Amino acid sequence: MFTKCPMSQFMSNRTEATTAKEIQELFDDFCEAFELSYLTYYAVDAPMIKGGTYLITNYPESWKRHYFENGYQKIDPVLSFARNRLTPLDWHDLPPLKGPAEVFFSDARLHGLGSFGMTVPIRGQFGELALVSVNAETSPPEWVERWRGAIPDYTFFAYLLHMQVLRSIGTSDKPIPQLTRQEAEVMRWAVRGKSAWDTARLMGLTERTVHFYVRNICAKLEVATKTQAVARVVREHLIPL
Repeated sequence: MFTKCPMSQFMSNRTEATTAKEIQELFDDFCEAFELSYLTYYAVDAPMIKGGTYLITNYPESWKRHYFENGYQKIDPVLSFARNRLTPLDWHDLPPLKGPAEVFFSDARLHGLGSFGMTVPIRGQFGELALVSVNAETSPPEWVERWRGAIPDYTFFAYLLHMQVLRSIGTSDKPIPQLTRQEAEVMRWAVRGKSAWDTARLMGLTERTVHFYVRNICAKLEVATKTQAVARVVREHLIPL
């Protein structure tokens, strides 16, 4: 059982790992310590990272290359289901595999991946979604026994890993955008679906002034449109609504 040596304690003892090489070594050491085959960190929706995604894994190079060359990120059942979850996903809880999903897992096993996996979705302060997954080849009873009482600690481990990865790529200290009182009020009305004209009447401003505030807000939030600004404000709880 994993509880004999908490995963979160392993992470707490490795806070010095900050470079890409050190993080990669951490992945290998983690798998060896907990008798797992692979560990993967995959930020699939990361607005604070250039390109929007970030992957660290000790999967075989052949599988990583094969995965993206075949566009498997578009049909990967783990990605699809974990995106809509707040709790850990045991891969054996996935719906029955048919068609492309069945082919995907068969192909993965041919590249050396195990049949068992556990994924924790992490939703962070920048609106990002990161998935932390472990993979192993074992028996069903052994897999169940390994996780008995260990999932809460693995979830905490995943969060610690997420924060460490953000520190390693220099995003964890990125300041949270601060809106002025007037800008926050404009956004509160925008969230409620009010137009610039409506907002101007409600706030006793001119429509031109409201547009000025919206431009400032978009610049601060690093988005292109008011719709995107609304989405980020709601997603990241930037103002009281």
